[in-house]
Amino acid sequence: MRWPVRKFDTGIAVALSVTSARMLARLSPRALETIMRFVSRGSMAATFRVATKAHADVIDSSIGMAGPHSCLPRSISVALLCRIRGYWPRWCVGVRTHPPFAAHAWIEAEERMIGEFTSPGAYQTMISIDRR
Repeated sequence: MRWPVRKFDTGIAVALSVTSARMLARLSPRALETIMRFVSRGSMAATFRVATKAHADVIDSSIGMAGPHSCLPRSISVALLCRIRGYWPRWCVGVRTHPPFAAHAWIEAEERMIGEFTSPGAYQTMISIDRR
């Protein structure tokens, strides 16, 4: 199901996704995974262009989402914004493959990481949610 979002509604959609992401990021991993799987249902696969636009909209709306320690709420927010627009990227949570250890969350579209400046093999995916 694709929900139409008129141009003037974009700010509301971004604010809704950012606010929701901040709340969802506080949940346990199991609860968050369950909710994200549910939300992804019935969507179309996000293209690289759609996911990149959503990522830019989230970063532009909230400077806090651009920080190095905000990867989880940022990835949730971008995925939710894509979903509001009728699409779903691959939402991923994983760990760095080389020391030092670090957890990370990101989104992918068309098998490419969105808004990340690392090589694709830099992280081992632990949770991955594709559209359903």
